[in-house]
Amino acid sequence: MIYLSGETDLQLAYLRSLEEDMSDNEREDSKVNVTDSYDNEETLSNVVFQNLKFPDSPLVSFQAKDLITRLVMKDPESRLGSEKGAAEIKRHPFFEGLNWALIRCAIPSELPDVYENGATAPKEHNNGYLECKAMGEHLEFELF
Repeated sequence: MIYLSGETDLQLAYLRSLEEDMSDNEREDSKVNVTDSYDNEETLSNVVFQNLKFPDSPLVSFQAKDLITRLVMKDPESRLGSEKGAAEIKRHPFFEGLNWALIRCAIPSELPDVYENGATAPKEHNNGYLECKAMGEHLEFELF
């Protein structure tokens, strides 16, 4: 079950246009339930009565599935982070290798420009971090 915020009307329109272009077999193979965020009763019903399901495609790693499943558990006391807060979430295997101290300085990954022949634009090499300095009341790191 995927829930989209109200700001994603264009995404919904795009998904619906893709669905119109698909054959019946393709549609069945890639079925993902999309709940229109404006229908609060349907959304509430799905949250309360439906189990979380992941589509067959695209593939989702075990760690990602586990993280999402544990974050959206129906019992609040069982959710990831309910005992130790953000520290518990940060220790999840999905985030292994992530340097939380530098996360605000990290440069988000970008999709490469793809040309007609399928080649991608050359990538500039850097260390992957922006220059971050404390300003005013902000510390260079956060205490959790």
